[in-house]
Amino acid sequence: MFNLKMFDDAVTYTAEQGKDIIILLRPMNKANAQAAALIPFGTSDTESISADTDQTVTKDGVIGTAGSASVELSKEGLMHHNSADPDATISIDDLKAAMKKREKVEAWVVDLSRPAATEGKYLGTYYQGYLTSFETEAAAEDLASVSMEYSADGVGADGACTVDANTKEIAAYVFKDTVKEA
Repeated sequence: MFNLKMFDDAVTYTAEQGKDIIILLRPMNKANAQAAALIPFGTSDTESISADTDQTVTKDGVIGTAGSASVELSKEGLMHHNSADPDATISIDDLKAAMKKREKVEAWVVDLSRPAATEGKYLGTYYQGYLTSFETEAAAEDLASVSMEYSADGVGADGACTVDANTKEIAAYVFKDTVKEA
């Protein structure tokens, strides 16, 4: 965490760490069976909001007309498999299947550096939409990687997102004691 004091001692700006902003995903058809999941070994998450503006030239100057906003998410990371319990959480295979079958996918963009008023919840945005691309790369001397692009319906809804201890552990190293685990 980096703190920067500018102009006034009463105001402190804190730069956010990229590892604190995560994207949780879940195919909608699994909503009754599984919680949304963070795909482990993520290397980059992107949330992009854009809108076109049409411009009309008039005799008095240019007038802009705002178009609708669109949201795209992208996620990159290393390929992995959950060998302990492959059905316990959302997997890369589940998302690949949702892409092929054109099934709707839910997404939550969560900022772990911004806790909500309720314990275990963090500020974030919820989206529904579709994966628009799914790509794996397996170079001979590198770890296999995966990248996904996602297009949201609408502009999402802001709120407080539940993030369980397991998800926080995947997102960052969590201290573990030396005692025998139960």
